[in-house]
Amino acid sequence: MKRTTLALEDDLFMKLKKHSLEEGKTLKDTINTLLRSSLSQSGKRRNRRLNWKTYKCGKPKVVLHNREALFSKMEG
Repeated sequence: MKRTTLALEDDLFMKLKKHSLEEGKTLKDTINTLLRSSLSQSGKRRNRRLNWKTYKCGKPKVVLHNREALFSKMEG
């Protein structure tokens, strides 16, 4: 078994801790179970068609591939 250190955001840690207590498992076992489940399903996801809402906004006010002009426009 490999050991590692994880840097978790506070809200995620609290959810994991709560889940562990509800399941009566250790934090280590909970993380291993959730990671294993997530990784085994990652290849099974179907491609979902996204329905994007589009809006006509007129012509761009800046050339997007011109980085300096883009930053200048963003900064006001």
